[in-house]
Amino acid sequence: MIPCWHPQSALLFTDPPAFASAFMLRRLLGRGTSVPLLYAGDRMWPSVRHGEAIRVEPSAGASLKRGEIVVAAPGGIPDLLRVDERAAADRIILRGDADPVWRFEVGATEILGRAGMVSRPVAEASRAARRRWLDLMEALGGSPDDPADGAGTVRAKYETQAMFYAHGTRDELTEGVKNRLRENVPERGRILIAGSGVGTECIALAADGYRIVGVDFAPAMVAIARAKAKEAGLSIDLVAADLRAHEEPASSLDAVLFTNAVYSFVPKAGARVALLERMARWLRPGGVVLLSARRVSGWWERAVLTAQWARMRGREEGAWGASHTRWITTDGRMRRSFVRIFEPRTLEAEAARAGFVMGRWEGGHALLRRDRG
Repeated sequence: MIPCWHPQSALLFTDPPAFASAFMLRRLLGRGTSVPLLYAGDRMWPSVRHGEAIRVEPSAGASLKRGEIVVAAPGGIPDLLRVDERAAADRIILRGDADPVWRFEVGATEILGRAGMVSRPVAEASRAARRRWLDLMEALGGSPDDPADGAGTVRAKYETQAMFYAHGTRDELTEGVKNRLRENVPERGRILIAGSGVGTECIALAADGYRIVGVDFAPAMVAIARAKAKEAGLSIDLVAADLRAHEEPASSLDAVLFTNAVYSFVPKAGARVALLERMARWLRPGGVVLLSARRVSGWWERAVLTAQWARMRGREEGAWGASHTRWITTDGRMRRSFVRIFEPRTLEAEAARAGFVMGRWEGGHALLRRDRG
């Protein structure tokens, strides 16, 4: 699992600061002139710091050195990364200095320019040490923007970043999830997607013949999903609503699919159990829930979450595992939204309180079935 405050970054045009697009950067650098940008985030910490001004030079025809910092657009979104190694004649591996997890393999055409900074490549041990330092600083000093309204901080994040999810690239659904749905849902079965976002999962499953209802509490995400469904010629019921208040007719669903970590965005245990209890009523006999939540991983993450819990005790959302994820606004400010990191036994206990038996975890999902006791 990737811990909640995974290093991230963004590039902004200056005066006033606003997200830099790959399209505009290509045009400006294509003229052969340098482009001044502001760096936001901490993926390249401490080599490049949040708010630091950089100047990007055109790199067409240049031979990139290992250790050089470049601007690339993996997934179509510009970012500042370091050349780590060459994977093939026309493929390059890029990494962040404080990011031991993600490696970006890009083609030469995805590198937009060079930042003109060359230093010794960062070793994996150094990346891990930098990451742990950031983890500790977040635990000792960070918290959601509004601890009393954790779900509201999540909604603000997805409302602001909807356009980037719309243009980003990611896998639609793993084969494991598809296989579990095929095993448990009849053809033309009705599936509710909890946290449907920009419609990626909804569209993929509707194209497979399922009847889909998608629910998301960020109206901007729902609007994009509706436009994508219309473009694909698919009839999908897409609803802008808070899952904690949404209702479906009893025995009307064959399955509920939680998208990545959505269960972790519901702050209170009572609200999470109540949500699962309502979903149990929505399911037909034999219906299932595929639950996705952030789960704790490793001794360091437990230690960091414990330090955060000790600091947050007595506050509104001070339960162990109550944490946050960082994100960057369109003008480069760092914001923090709520997320709950679970011990597996806590998830199993909440499911049991709602009348479900939890099966094995495969990838990011566990199968829940009604407890017939």
